[in-house]
Amino acid sequence: MEMTTLAEAVTHFSALGYWGSFRAEESGLREVFSGKLYPPGDLWIDDLFRFEGETDPGDQVVLFALREVGDELLGTYVVAFGPHVHEERLAAAREAGCDEVLSRGEFFARVNAIVQGSS
Repeated sequence: MEMTTLAEAVTHFSALGYWGSFRAEESGLREVFSGKLYPPGDLWIDDLFRFEGETDPGDQVVLFALREVGDELLGTYVVAFGPHVHEERLAAAREAGCDEVLSRGEFFARVNAIVQGSS
């Protein structure tokens, strides 16, 4: 299935059972519905989708489809990014509920730490 927007990717993964949602914390990723904290290494990336759009801040994101092996929990983690000079777009992404919002430079400098769950 070709997905060209974040909404399509979220819908696709929800249909596959990726109902969980994660937020970054100092020691890992916390699943927001259960409140359980998963340290780095407990989550596997099944897939990821990167969307970049010039007109919609919601389309400048990376969606990670994550799996917790022990609990068999499936969920997503969404990181928005964009040029630091586009403060309004970054603010709109925060208001839209993205799990994390970074400038483009911050995103690429920290992508390994983001994936491993340590901000």
